[in-house]
Amino acid sequence: MKIDVCALVPFKFSQFLRGDAVRVLWVGHNLAYPPVRGVLQRNYNLLREAAKESEVHVLAFDQPPTRPPGVSAEDCADALRKFCAHVEWAPLASGVSKSPYWLGLRGLISRNAYDLNWLASNAMAVRLQRTLNRLKFDVIHFDTLGLAPYRALVSGAGTVLNHHNIESSMMEHRAASETRRVPRQYWRWEANKLLSAERKYCPRFPVNLVVSPEDGETLAGLAPGIETRVVANGVDTEYFTPRVDPGGNTLLFCGGLDWYPNGEAMAYFFDLIWPRLTPLLPKVRIAVVGRNPPKWLTQLGDSDPRVEVTGFVDDVGGRGHSTQDPRRPCNGDAPDRYDFCLLRNLCPGRETCAFG
Repeated sequence: MKIDVCALVPFKFSQFLRGDAVRVLWVGHNLAYPPVRGVLQRNYNLLREAAKESEVHVLAFDQPPTRPPGVSAEDCADALRKFCAHVEWAPLASGVSKSPYWLGLRGLISRNAYDLNWLASNAMAVRLQRTLNRLKFDVIHFDTLGLAPYRALVSGAGTVLNHHNIESSMMEHRAASETRRVPRQYWRWEANKLLSAERKYCPRFPVNLVVSPEDGETLAGLAPGIETRVVANGVDTEYFTPRVDPGGNTLLFCGGLDWYPNGEAMAYFFDLIWPRLTPLLPKVRIAVVGRNPPKWLTQLGDSDPRVEVTGFVDDVGGRGHSTQDPRRPCNGDAPDRYDFCLLRNLCPGRETCAFG
């Protein structure tokens, strides 16, 4: 995976042609380490690749739930400092006002979407302003829609807004698939607020990054006139090398199960696909790998010997070969919806599928 940062901001080409160093500030909603789930893998590897040709500085929120026990925010920052020029982090505000339940209730009366309220922080604003006063940057990357309001603090630099997903589209899908009346209405409110945020903020950035051409088309349809660039998820080919398919009859699902698209995918699979598949392939088995599986899934794993629910696994690559799984993903909490390309690229000549 090779990232040309200069190509993301067209008006910086002249500087690139002169051979001048491009100084990048990455404003993130996580510390991108350890890379054990989809969003952290993407961010970690983008930062590592960008740092090979640019001077990269990181200012990011620390999210304790993304860190394993015993790993501190400074441990994560130190890992990034191995290739980034400077790494600073801000604590994600906690307490009652920032609890998911309070933010959810606040969403009933707030004009802003949940993500914007969640990432609103005086501490981050102060750190960002201090960083901008200290150094001049050529490119400033805001890594998610919820960080877009901080764009107002920036002048004299190219800016990029990244979209891991098209948030309003995903929320609309969540509302459409919700059977309970009150949650369905709440998700629709959120979808509308996210759509308003996308239409408000995306045009303020010269470039909006997306992970697929399909996402680019969707976003451009929601916010006409914006420019999108695709930076697809990639594979570390030094770590992952495709091997000969050992055969076998084991399927593998890999993804964090506390993220609702993945939970929906498993519910869909076991409700509609598994009952049709097992009569055709009596010996088929499936390993479901990912953190925080729902109770119904662990109960299924306990009652059906063909279904193994592992929870989080450090390295599914090694596990995949030991169990002769016909697919080899990256680790126990990826891929998410858009990280399917990891499986596909790692498994040439093998059948892969995705739920979207």
